[in-house]
Amino acid sequence: MSRKTDQGMVTYSFSRSQERSECRQDKTGELRPKPYLLFDAGGTLVFPDQPFLVQQAQEQGMELTDTQLFHGYYRLIHTLDCQARSQSGRFPTPWARGYAYALLETLGVAGPAADAIAQAFEECHRRKNMWTFTFPWVHKTLSDLATQGYRMSVISNSDGRTYQVFYDLGMAHYFERIFDSKTLGFEKPDPAIFRAALHALHLSPAHALYIGDIFYADVIGANRAGLGGAHLDPLGLYGGWRGVHLRDVRELPGWLGNHYVHSPNLDLFPLWPRENLPESVEGWPAPTSSVLHKPQPVLAG
Repeated sequence: MSRKTDQGMVTYSFSRSQERSECRQDKTGELRPKPYLLFDAGGTLVFPDQPFLVQQAQEQGMELTDTQLFHGYYRLIHTLDCQARSQSGRFPTPWARGYAYALLETLGVAGPAADAIAQAFEECHRRKNMWTFTFPWVHKTLSDLATQGYRMSVISNSDGRTYQVFYDLGMAHYFERIFDSKTLGFEKPDPAIFRAALHALHLSPAHALYIGDIFYADVIGANRAGLGGAHLDPLGLYGGWRGVHLRDVRELPGWLGNHYVHSPNLDLFPLWPRENLPESVEGWPAPTSSVLHKPQPVLAG
């Protein structure tokens, strides 16, 4: 059963039989609860308005395809993560001239045409959030997860308009809460944003999993709050990086099933050595030396 709060958020109540269905029996016969799923928004469930960018490029006499824009986004994200990695985990301030300028630069588009496209995007974004594109497979995956009994919320670095984006795309009803950094006053990778969401949901970090596309902002930020994190890597750019890397959210239902058959694993905390693991994962299987390495300074706080 669900109801809408005054703030437009959706809350759910669960029967005892539903609660039992949220548990899965592992090999030892112990019932393990399904994790509460916390999602990033941009690059995970919603994307920049690709049709708008394609149209703007055509008006400038340029050809940009949906595939180029999709790939360009994740190459741009990978560049941010590589910068963070080279700076001992300190996450850089992204996109000084705005997302669209950075994306076009990544795609090798420059000059007056690029300036015009980026300016049009940024001007529209000031009036209306432009991260308003999604794919049919995102809807299907969320529907499948909800049908399987997973409870879900969103934690996003945004400008206060995240809920409206999900509402307009017909996806808000999948989530109990949609947390926006503008409202909370903290941004990823600050662990305070994750802790604030966990507190609002009355949720222990041991019972939740965060899923996002930026390794140092999403996975490592979540880890600092005691949350396990799964990273999305559609282009396979993170080969050799420790952790759990999935192609996109379509792999999540199958991975979750296999994950809980084999019990939680410490790949969800890729930069934590055993002695510094948060209390929420005490009792998990001990990591092997091939899985974890010494923490970056970003994890010291």
